[in-house]
Amino acid sequence: MRVRSTGAHSILIEWSPVPRQYVHGALRGYHVYYRAGRPMIKRSVSQMGVIKAVSVNKSIQSVEITSLEPFTPYDVWVSAYTAMGSGPPSRPVTVTTDEDGMLITLI
Repeated sequence: MRVRSTGAHSILIEWSPVPRQYVHGALRGYHVYYRAGRPMIKRSVSQMGVIKAVSVNKSIQSVEITSLEPFTPYDVWVSAYTAMGSGPPSRPVTVTTDEDGMLITLI
């Protein structure tokens, strides 16, 4: 799995398909899970630790997650699923979104 920041509010997650010999049943898709860690700058931590998920079709091996907090680490992992349920998750990867780039002028 490869994960990289694509801006202050987004990350791109890419993965390889599950090898056929490890799929038990008909592959339906992938669940992409993510959660925010402690923000690098002082911000609300009310969403810290809350796991969110996105489901994608079996023919897709990447997804961009948007509406994230700037300069914040995110743990990301992926799991394939069939009609019987989800397979084992990948190892979590941590990525930090870019800084916001907002310029603050002190007077």
